[in-house]
Amino acid sequence: MRSFFVTVFSFVVASLFAKEMPFKEIVVALDNYNPQIQIARAKIESNQYSMRTERNLEDPSVEYLLLSPGSANDMELVVSQEFAFPTKYARMKKAEKLAYKRDSLEYELTRKEVIASAYEICAEIIYLNQILEMDSIRYEMSRVNYEKLKRGMEEGKYNILEVNEGQIGMITAFSNYSETRRSLSENTLQLNALAGNNTSLRVNDREYPQNLKDCSRKSTIMEELIAVEAEINAQQMKVAKAESHPSLSAGYKMVKSGETAHGFVVGSSIPIFSARGKKQLVRAESTVSNLELSQRAAELDASLNNELNRVEEYVKLTSMYDKDMFDQTLQLLKKTLDSGRITEIEYTTLFDSWYNNNKVYLEQVKEFNKSLLKVFVYCED
Repeated sequence: MRSFFVTVFSFVVASLFAKEMPFKEIVVALDNYNPQIQIARAKIESNQYSMRTERNLEDPSVEYLLLSPGSANDMELVVSQEFAFPTKYARMKKAEKLAYKRDSLEYELTRKEVIASAYEICAEIIYLNQILEMDSIRYEMSRVNYEKLKRGMEEGKYNILEVNEGQIGMITAFSNYSETRRSLSENTLQLNALAGNNTSLRVNDREYPQNLKDCSRKSTIMEELIAVEAEINAQQMKVAKAESHPSLSAGYKMVKSGETAHGFVVGSSIPIFSARGKKQLVRAESTVSNLELSQRAAELDASLNNELNRVEEYVKLTSMYDKDMFDQTLQLLKKTLDSGRITEIEYTTLFDSWYNNNKVYLEQVKEFNKSLLKVFVYCED
C-alpha cells in the first residue's frame, strides 16, 4: 500500500517540477481535490487489489466420511488444495505490473485533461481582469463626461439630446462593467468547482504566463499508453493459454477402518469446458481496447494539431497590433480633450473606438494563450 502512494506521489512531483508549471497553487489544489483526479488515483489501487485477488488460491476442500454399515470407528478424512498450473500465476503477476503502469498513465492523462480545463478558465479570467480594468476606465470616463455635458447644457454649449446620449453611454458603460464582473465571478466559481469547492482559488493576474515552451504535435504519453496496452493484451493471451493447462490438487488423506492409514492425495482437473472460448474472448477484448485507444489518440492528436495551428495564426494576427500604441492613444486622447481641441462628444466617440479595437486585440491574445496553455500541458520532457 505504501509503495502505491509513493509511486502516485512521484507522478505528481515529477509533473509539477519537471518543468515550470504556471498557476502552481491551482495545480496543487487540483491534485488534492479534483474529483476526476481522485477517481483516477483510486482506480490504480482498486485495479491492483482486483488483479491480486484473481491470483488467490481456491479455498481448501475438506471431506469427512463415516462408513456405514460398519464399525462406528470407520471413517475417512480428506483435506486438499486445488491450484492452477504454476505458469498461470507468473503470467498473471506480469499482467498485473503492466496494468499498474497502464493505470498510472491513464491517471496522468486524466490529470492533464483537468489541468488543461483549468488553464483555459485561467486564461479567460486574465482576459476578464484586463477588460474589467478597461470597463472601469470607460465607466468613469462616461460618468465624468455626462456631468460635463449637463453643465455644458446649462451654459448653452450642448442640447438635451446630446446630454441624453451621454447618459445612455454612461448606463451602457456601467452595464458592460457589471457584465464583466459577473463573468469574472462565474469563471472563478468554475475554477473552484474543478477543485471540488474545497479551497478558495482566485486569479488576479492581468498578464499571461511567459516562456511557455512549444512541443511536438503528438502526445508521447498516449503513444506509451498504446504500447503498454499492447503488452497487456499479449500477456492476457498468455494467461488465457495457461488456463487450458490442467489444474492440480494436493492434499492429505486419513482412512480409519480398524487400523489408521495416512497418505498424500494428488489429482488433476483437465479444463475441457471451462477454458473454451477464453482465447477468443481475450482476442476480441484486445481488439476493442486497441480501437478505443487508437480513436482517443487520433482525437488528442487532432486537438493538439488544431491548437498549434491556432497558435500560428494568432501569432500572425497579434503581431499586427501594437500594445504600446493602444496605451499611448488613450493618453493622447485625454490630453487632446483637456487642451480643448476636441469636445466631450468627440472624445467619447474616439474613446469607444479605442475601447472596441483594444478589446478585439485582447480577445485575440486570450485565444492565443488558451491554445498555447493547452499545448503546454501535453509537452513531454
